[in-house]
Amino acid sequence: MRYKKRSNIIDFFDVSIVMSFYKKLNDFKKVLPKNAPYFQRNGIEIIIVLDEPSEERELLEFISQYPFINFKIIINREPHDWRNRCKVLNVGIKAASFNYILVLDPEVELVTDVIYQLRYTMSFYPKTFATGVVAFIDYEDDENNISERNWIPYSSIMVSKNHLTEIKGYDESFKVWGGEDDQIRKRLELFGIKKMEVLDAKTLHREEKSDGHKARSSRKKEMSIKHLKHILYPKKAIFNTENWGDDFNESIWDWNTHKSFSELKNHISTFHDYSILNEKICSENYEIMALIQVRNESKNIDEILPHIEGYCDGIILLDDGSTDDSYKIAEHDKILVKVQKNYKGYFDDLENRNDLLKLASFFKSKWFFFIDADERFDPRYGDIRNHIANNEKFDVFRFYLIDLWDDVETYRIDMPDRMHNGIATRARMFRNKGSMQIYTNREIHFPAVPYSFNVKIVQLLLLHYGNFNQEIRERKYKLYTAQDPDEKKQAHSYDFLMDTKVILKKVKNINLGNQLTFNNPNNNL
Repeated sequence: MRYKKRSNIIDFFDVSIVMSFYKKLNDFKKVLPKNAPYFQRNGIEIIIVLDEPSEERELLEFISQYPFINFKIIINREPHDWRNRCKVLNVGIKAASFNYILVLDPEVELVTDVIYQLRYTMSFYPKTFATGVVAFIDYEDDENNISERNWIPYSSIMVSKNHLTEIKGYDESFKVWGGEDDQIRKRLELFGIKKMEVLDAKTLHREEKSDGHKARSSRKKEMSIKHLKHILYPKKAIFNTENWGDDFNESIWDWNTHKSFSELKNHISTFHDYSILNEKICSENYEIMALIQVRNESKNIDEILPHIEGYCDGIILLDDGSTDDSYKIAEHDKILVKVQKNYKGYFDDLENRNDLLKLASFFKSKWFFFIDADERFDPRYGDIRNHIANNEKFDVFRFYLIDLWDDVETYRIDMPDRMHNGIATRARMFRNKGSMQIYTNREIHFPAVPYSFNVKIVQLLLLHYGNFNQEIRERKYKLYTAQDPDEKKQAHSYDFLMDTKVILKKVKNINLGNQLTFNNPNNNL
């Protein structure tokens, strides 16, 4: 099957990966370095359901090395012998934040991009569950010889959390080893949820001794006929009572609330220079934080920082290797952390914004917004906080934006990408959903949010000074035509910056009301 890149999935997978964890730390340590690139993507959380306490401390120390994976850990404090994992998995399912569940053993290594492949399949077939294939191998086996493996359509089930909730999870009457995977597939099918086998979604299940699958098969042969019928031919879809998934619930790590100053310090130490307000910043709760990048903005720094102080509770600032004193003079009580990079020799907007997002992931803030040093909010349209209070169901806010042109009182209305007489909208503000990055093929002029769904255009107006005078416009024209890949295909696309005859209107005459209707707020930049 050919898997196209679907931006709605890449931007936000919406997947909770549930792992039943019983004395699996050594195995987990071996595979996580290989799985980490797949795990640390937008809208993916890893729920480790630790079914006994002996590995707690070492596990916490280990996962702290991966600050950009959204981990949850729920622990069972009662020591016990090995048991069937149904109750354990149900604890994880109930704790899931996202709409799709992927059940994955902690010792399983992803050979292909299983998460994307299964999620992609389910995006076309909503009333289904998807499964991949697995090969059981020793740790000593060469993973490069995967073409020779006996791939079994058995592992990596992905299913809607709603569907699992409707059948009340895995059957908690299971006491002995095995069979729960087969049975839940049958129960889902009884409930009208069809199976989709994705043979390209390949995983390796590593074990210390050879031929782990045969060992499983021999154990299955030892099961009673009655139990096999219960597994393979369940008489009903629902077996559990209303209190399923409640075997234990103590959380010892949650990406929503776990924010470590020491982990932040380790991360920012990789920058050329950095400054932190104090050691309490990671434990504080914030409603809104502003993310701002600067380079040689000494003329704007003294104005932009006090300008946004009323719009946010904290500021994260990144300096892209300024050659003036921008970094030094960037001082304000609301700057929680500022960092300075070494300049790469060109403007890397994507990397800068993603660096800011990584820094943001260390803070307990409900909302973030990007703002540039050459932008100001029009004070006529109130505070961001009013829009948060009145639009609780939305996750992304788009702001109106105009380009001031040659005078602070006028803006240009014949801009090529403006839908309403020079007034555009820009996605800038988003709800915190864990560690996130912006994924795009563009170098510049991309949506400045990591995901785009549940979007609302709010009546806040940004005044853009970035094209204010002819000197700035000429400099921007040279930059954009050299760097924008779309410009190479269409050489006139930035010619508007060099226009000498333009149409202007007064800023004071703008009225952001119902007459400004943008039909699809999910589109545009």
